[in-house]
Amino acid sequence: MRQGAGWVALGVALAMGGAAAAQEAMPEGWFLEEFARSGLTDIYLYWLDPAVGGQVLQISCQEGWPDVSIAAFMDEPETEPKVLSVVAGDRRVDMASPVSGVVNERYSTGGTTLFTPEVMDILSGQFSVEVDGVEQGRYSAAGAGDEFARLFEACPVDGDGT
Repeated sequence: MRQGAGWVALGVALAMGGAAAAQEAMPEGWFLEEFARSGLTDIYLYWLDPAVGGQVLQISCQEGWPDVSIAAFMDEPETEPKVLSVVAGDRRVDMASPVSGVVNERYSTGGTTLFTPEVMDILSGQFSVEVDGVEQGRYSAAGAGDEFARLFEACPVDGDGT
C-alpha cells in the first residue's frame, strides 16, 4: 500500500466537503467526481446530505491502484477515533488508526484499506459505517450502480489485494 495515500485522500475529502457545503441548493444522494492530474485519476464517490450541509461519507481511490480510502463526516467525538469500519450483516472490514481532523467546521475520520472483493461485496449492497463500534450512517448502493461500478473497475485487485 502506498504510504500517505490515506492522508492525501482525507485532505481532498475535507476540502471537497467544504466546497460542497458552500453550494446554495445542495442535492441529496451519491455523487461521483473524477480529477485527472499528472497522468493519474482520482475518483471520489460521496454521499451528500443537505440536512447536515455537506458530505457524510466519501469513498475514493486512484485509478489503477488497489487502495481505497473511506471517510466518515460526523460530530467530533470526545476521544480520537481508533477504528473505522464498513459493515454489512456479519461481514466487516476494519481500518485501524484512522486519520481525523476538522476543516470548515466539519469533523472527518478516514481510513485506507485494499479494495478486495470482500470490501467491494460489502459496498455493493446495504452497508453501515462505524467509528469505534458506533454506527455513523447506513447506506445503499441501490440507484447508484453505475457510480459504484466505475469505482470498482478503476481500482481492481486480483483477489488477494495486489
